[in-house]
Amino acid sequence: MNENWEYKEDGGSLRIYPGSSNLFSSSEAKHKCRYVDINPINGRLLLFDSKLYHSVQEVKKDKSRLALTLWITKPDDSDVRGERWDEGLPN
Repeated sequence: MNENWEYKEDGGSLRIYPGSSNLFSSSEAKHKCRYVDINPINGRLLLFDSKLYHSVQEVKKDKSRLALTLWITKPDDSDVRGERWDEGLPN
């Protein structure tokens, strides 16, 4: 969604802290975990667990950084472990 985006010049990377889902604050994540910057390249799809601490780095130029956010949720107590796509099909 970000055509002609030059991440080195324009900024706007998504910063994710792998291994931070069990930490209690962003400052704890910043001190205890390494981070990975994901650049906003046109046509890229990124899926990640929203329990990980994450942030968007500053956009350096007078540009708009576009992103589409979609949440997929389930109740924690649902005991759902996934679904089989082939259930009900003949063998």
